[in-house]
Amino acid sequence: MFRHKPESAPWSLEHLTHHKYGIENPNSIYGDYFFSNPNLKTVEDEKGISFESTFFETDEDKLNRISNHITEAIMNSQFADSYVSTSALSGNPTVQNDPDLAKIGLQTLQNTFGDEHVKPLYGQVPYFNEDFVYFQKEVPGVMFFLGSSNTEKGITTMPHTPEFGVDEMAIKYGVNYFSTLLASRINQKSSLGNGMNTPWLSSFSNTKIN
Repeated sequence: MFRHKPESAPWSLEHLTHHKYGIENPNSIYGDYFFSNPNLKTVEDEKGISFESTFFETDEDKLNRISNHITEAIMNSQFADSYVSTSALSGNPTVQNDPDLAKIGLQTLQNTFGDEHVKPLYGQVPYFNEDFVYFQKEVPGVMFFLGSSNTEKGITTMPHTPEFGVDEMAIKYGVNYFSTLLASRINQKSSLGNGMNTPWLSSFSNTKIN
């Protein structure tokens, strides 16, 4: 029922920064997947047994069909006679960057600071989401990650972990990068005589991508 690239495990963050399998590679194993949280919750009462789980899907067009997909899988299994129903309790969309704005932003930063300092990321980081997605539904936008780890200082942990830390020098770089990006965008629109009528949103997170 689940989908992922051959011999890959996108539910694991082990290869997130790997040069071949990670999110910096266009062929990242995190580019196309559908899987469930391995921690399945079982509820048993007088009505029977029910199961709850969180599912992760990279294809936005398939999000609304997950319940039907699960139902079909069960009905084609040995448990079909015991099946009652499937329902979705809630759903959260994921960030979808505007392709044109992402290209402009990437080129602007790379031309100013160099390719080695600004890299495109591919696919979707499992278990990750941001409220920024709801802004994107109203106005086209692009979200950026600002790396804030420092191996020399021993700051290398991921967010939402007990050891999480930030090298605060990243703040200086973030202000430099994004003020440059916004100023460039303003100048581009002003040179066309359109002011700032074209939407442009940017956001950055102190997520550590080593």
